[in-house]
Amino acid sequence: MAGGEALRAAEATRRAIGLAESGDAAGARGVLREALLQDAGYEPAWVWLAALVERDGERRFCLEKALAARPSTRTRRSLRRLRGVEAVAPVEVEWAVEPPLPPEPEPEVAVGKRRRWRWVAVAGVLVVLAGAGWGIERAGHPDPVHLALVAGLTGPEPEVARGVVDAVRMALDEANQAGGVNGHPVELLVFDDGDDVGRARVRAEEVVEDGRALAVVGHVLSDTSLAAAPVYAGAELAAITPSATADRLTTENPWYFRTVFGNHAQSGFAAVYLAEVLGASRVSVLSEDTEYGRGIHEGFVAAFGARGTVAHDLTIAPARAEDARAGDALAEAVATLRADPDPGPILLAAQAEQGLRAVTALRAAGITAPLFAADALADEYFHDAVSAKLAQHRPAPPLGEVYAVAPMSRDALTGSALQWATSFRAIHGYTPSWHAATAYESAIAALHALRTPDLEATEDGRAGDRRRVRAALAAMTSAETAPEGVLGPIRFDPGGSTGREIAVVRSNGSRFVSAPVQLAPYAPRPGVGAAEDVAAGRAVELDGQLLTARRVVTAGVNLNEVGELDTEDGTFFADFFLWLRYTGDDTAADLTFVNAVDPDLALGAPLRTSTTDGQHYRLYRVAEEFKAAFDFRDFPFDHQHVTLVLQNRLLPETQLVYVTDPAVLTRSQSERLRGGANASASIDGIPNWTAEEVQFYRETVGSTAELGDPAFDTGTGTYYSQYVADVRVQRDIGGFLVKNLLPLALLVALTYLSLYFPPGFAAGYSIGITAILTSAVLLAAVTSPLPEVSYTVAIEWAYYAFILMATCCLLTHLVRQRLTSTGRDDIAARITVGARIVYPAAVTAVALTYAVVFA
Repeated sequence: MAGGEALRAAEATRRAIGLAESGDAAGARGVLREALLQDAGYEPAWVWLAALVERDGERRFCLEKALAARPSTRTRRSLRRLRGVEAVAPVEVEWAVEPPLPPEPEPEVAVGKRRRWRWVAVAGVLVVLAGAGWGIERAGHPDPVHLALVAGLTGPEPEVARGVVDAVRMALDEANQAGGVNGHPVELLVFDDGDDVGRARVRAEEVVEDGRALAVVGHVLSDTSLAAAPVYAGAELAAITPSATADRLTTENPWYFRTVFGNHAQSGFAAVYLAEVLGASRVSVLSEDTEYGRGIHEGFVAAFGARGTVAHDLTIAPARAEDARAGDALAEAVATLRADPDPGPILLAAQAEQGLRAVTALRAAGITAPLFAADALADEYFHDAVSAKLAQHRPAPPLGEVYAVAPMSRDALTGSALQWATSFRAIHGYTPSWHAATAYESAIAALHALRTPDLEATEDGRAGDRRRVRAALAAMTSAETAPEGVLGPIRFDPGGSTGREIAVVRSNGSRFVSAPVQLAPYAPRPGVGAAEDVAAGRAVELDGQLLTARRVVTAGVNLNEVGELDTEDGTFFADFFLWLRYTGDDTAADLTFVNAVDPDLALGAPLRTSTTDGQHYRLYRVAEEFKAAFDFRDFPFDHQHVTLVLQNRLLPETQLVYVTDPAVLTRSQSERLRGGANASASIDGIPNWTAEEVQFYRETVGSTAELGDPAFDTGTGTYYSQYVADVRVQRDIGGFLVKNLLPLALLVALTYLSLYFPPGFAAGYSIGITAILTSAVLLAAVTSPLPEVSYTVAIEWAYYAFILMATCCLLTHLVRQRLTSTGRDDIAARITVGARIVYPAAVTAVALTYAVVFA
């Protein structure tokens, strides 16, 4: 240390001592600061500064500096007295505090690793969080499964394609509303092949290339389906067509199925019908040179050849051939038929586009022979189109006698099929054709197959899923494995077709209706063997199956009044007109009313009768009491159905079936709800009820056993056709609620007010007990019009909820009183506030539940 610095430090210290002795401690500390700035190691300056500071921490700091400058026993002794005190630099010598040492440098590699691992950790956390969120999302929204649909949206029959698409979407919407397929939503992939063979194969390749579909619904035509079939088979992708009838489509391809009959079945059926029902021994055939036309032509000629003569076997070019060639071939065919004064009934084996040209040309040429068409021409779109074409001619030739085979007839729908058709019309705004019905069934079959329990529904498992879907479709061969469709159980035979009955429809000038005679599967009559009926011409064989003629009875009901509804006895009164149209003997009019209170009720003498061209007409009026099967689970928010059910006394369904008069089907609901005897009056004669809707349909009822009758040996049972008029009525809920629930509402309010009574107030208990007893009495009064039922009706739950809430109020009063008596008023007050909040919340929850469920 330089001597000059020490001398200056010593001199400054002496001045500081003088100031300290004169009482100027602050001044002395300032001078000592100057001394230490001159020589930071001058020990006397640190000792004097330690004596002049005011806090022990500052004193310790100065003594430590003094000891460091020159160790001494005195300084150590002073520090021992300050043991446990933290050293703090006085403000005068803050500069003497040693700055902190820099952190020990780490190797650069270690720092990089630490930073890298830090980011890895952050990334890991983010991945875990994202995975958890993805898992939650996946659990809440499982991946969809896909169904492809291919139809000719831009083809010659866009109306048919639209019906197919709408029906399939309807089936998928219903499935998704019910929870999807094994928890997975089902999405539809729609492709348009334009009903063109070339485009059909391209669309099939696109379906396969897309890769998502587990099954296909489509195509609509035989030719387009055959073009696409190898593509689907190569990809092991099952396809279900709603309308392609080419036999080899399914017989030669195990990956293709159909929800309609095949060409062989319908062509053979047409041959038998023409020969056995229409009595034709000579016919002509006009077939389109397509897979569809050739298939029907081949089957028909083979089947009819054993029963009669094919006078003319004519072929016309496909609709999409060169216009000149197609037109020339059709003109030549029409000329040939026109030159023959007796060509016989003419079988048309053509798709709709060429069929429309053929029918128009035949009728315009004055050929009036009956026409018998295959299924492609058996819908309302074709009927309307050909009627419009004929109307363009002057004079317009009549459509005349036109028959066609079809999977269904609108006037012969069962109750469930009519319900589906009504729902379809309500959703889409038009009446579905048979193509829509079979397309819906194709979708139902596909959805049923997709519900196989071992479906993986993953991209990696898609190939296996497709094989499982195909196996599930192939297993739909019995009632136990077949889903229910619009037209009955959807069962596939070994050839991949649904073996359903074939209907014959006939034009009545404005639409297709059921022909007056159908062919149905034969069932032996009591005491008469099959061989005897075949020999007598009452049964006919086709491909190993026996068929028999079934009469069709057209029925219509016009209601005059529905009243005197007794929900306790389950009866009502109905006054109505009933008419029947039929061919053959009057056993068709030998009816019984299945649900009449009087089991001996008979029609009596008809009010009006007539017979035209062998068809009989009978009109009756009935005014009687009938029984109804009521379901009161939704009481008093219930809809009820009062039905009139008639059935033939003697003839089973194999011999007679009832269908609805087309004139009735075209009536609006407002027209059906007006009285037949007085068109200005409503049929509604039930107090506190409103008639909302009337529907008419047929049903089949019977037993699968012969009940010991030795005359029956079929092992299939006996079934009867029924005709049903169904009136849906709605209870007047507004008046009912005001009358019956107002007392309950007052009890609810009074019980709530009791929560504002002070603890221990006797009226609170009496109100609660009285409310419970009164509500029980009210409930008995409200449900008194109902019969004894084994289930709880909707209104009872409201009373049970109130009884529970009133009981809780009683318990609240007891608890409040107990707490108050033990001095715990604060807890009692909190319970009171909670009860006042919970009670109205519970009432609101009950009311909202009823509103959501029954609104």
